[in-house]
Amino acid sequence: MFDPEEDPTPVTDFNCPLFHFSPPKVKHVKLTSVFGSVTESSKNQLIYINNLRKSVIDALKKDKNTINTTSMQNAMETYLPQLFALLDTLIDQGGETQVSLSFAWITSIHKHYKGGYRAFYNDFTYESVFMLLIYGFNIYNQGSTLHQLSLDDNEFKQEHKSIIKFLNTAAGIFHHIASIELESGGRISEKKLLKAPVECNSQICEALSIMCLAESESLVVRKAIQSGMKEKIIAKITLSVNSRWVRCEELIRNSGKEKFISQHWKEYIRSNVLLWSAKTKKYLAISSYKEEKIGQAQGLIQSALASLKKISYARRDQIAKKWLAHVQTENDLLIYYLKKFRKENESFSFEKIPNEEQIIALIPPKRGMVQIVPFSPPEKVNLQIVPKKSNCVLM
Repeated sequence: MFDPEEDPTPVTDFNCPLFHFSPPKVKHVKLTSVFGSVTESSKNQLIYINNLRKSVIDALKKDKNTINTTSMQNAMETYLPQLFALLDTLIDQGGETQVSLSFAWITSIHKHYKGGYRAFYNDFTYESVFMLLIYGFNIYNQGSTLHQLSLDDNEFKQEHKSIIKFLNTAAGIFHHIASIELESGGRISEKKLLKAPVECNSQICEALSIMCLAESESLVVRKAIQSGMKEKIIAKITLSVNSRWVRCEELIRNSGKEKFISQHWKEYIRSNVLLWSAKTKKYLAISSYKEEKIGQAQGLIQSALASLKKISYARRDQIAKKWLAHVQTENDLLIYYLKKFRKENESFSFEKIPNEEQIIALIPPKRGMVQIVPFSPPEKVNLQIVPKKSNCVLM
């Protein structure tokens, strides 16, 4: 009844590119002014840290379209231990800098990406959030880029574990920002958070974390298809992917920052909600067809097509075009199945087509297959900042 050789499903879940974040824009900050007048030795330490920060920013500028992953990761992993030691030192001194520091910051998830965000603060607490965001975007983009280079079956088999690890690691970084750096009563006060950039919001950062897991789990689906896993089990995994995208959307909606969020990013999330809903119904339909439940299979495919038709993704860069091409291929596949199932149902089976409420009842429990790689701040270095004309050492 079902001929696997004429089933075109396996080719369609592979060539779907992942999102790619444009690198954040961030300006230089003069750290030597943070502690006021200090000894020459302390000043040299601050200059060294300032240069490490500059190397991070320089790595961002090397390519306007994508993060230079190797130089960025090396620069960031050298700077972060110094940064966390510096933050603790400043807190020990009273928490406020001697002068107002000007922070200019913007990422590609912000609505007005070209405009930039500038603010003046008498502390350095935003720096940990900003730099960890850059680190998270960098790790995510490494996974996204490697995936783009591994769309071939054999390459994917070799690289899929590395790609998934990158994405799960990025998820852990964003979750750390949301739950530790931006937690209530944490480094940044509630009053300051109200006026902070859109990325300094725990729900937005948690949405980023869950997005990473959704992208990671989508690759598990590909691996499941390659290994010949049964469609009903695949449907449980695709449902988990769908539920993660739904959760992303909810977090953004409830963040109080939605109006500041890039339409591009919101459309990508909404489109994935619909795409993975359609994929779930598709695999359930194939499973139903194999069980000779032809009317049920036809109803599921019709519902899947209805989900795809709601996708509206205005972005037209190269990755977006490839993503939309994948959606079109998925749409063509569903039409193929609909014709196949409808013809058989109208010719032989004559089964009733379930309505949308009945279709929802057919959806099985989800099965999550990925989890975050927890992020722990790097071990802090021993930093001594000594004010001039004082024997007091700030550590």
